[in-house]
Amino acid sequence: MNFRTPIEGFCVRCSAALPRWPTPTAGVSAPGALNGPLAFAGYQYKGVIPGLIRRAKYGGEWSVLEALTTPLLPHIAPALDGVDALVPVPTTSGRWLTRGFNPAGVIALRIGRGLGHKVSALGL
Repeated sequence: MNFRTPIEGFCVRCSAALPRWPTPTAGVSAPGALNGPLAFAGYQYKGVIPGLIRRAKYGGEWSVLEALTTPLLPHIAPALDGVDALVPVPTTSGRWLTRGFNPAGVIALRIGRGLGHKVSALGL
């Protein structure tokens, strides 16, 4: 994937401002626990990313999460080989009532839809 091309959902200028890693990286892995990473960092948490995440989480702009997740799908796919279902981390009941959605659930649904994996309703 060419990380210099615009991301769907963002204008060219905004897409260029995203602080991407040279290639998305696995942040944490546990030998023997899984065949892939436990955590995945597609973007550096700096520049416009913190503001975009706040807009999504507290402004209800789900499309931001989907737009940030979509270009990472080819890099996430290998870690999900053999996975039966994605289980988003549940949010607290207070956050659920405040936001009306679970951001981890939105991301999991986008990954599941994009890669053909089931998503457990447990964390939604």
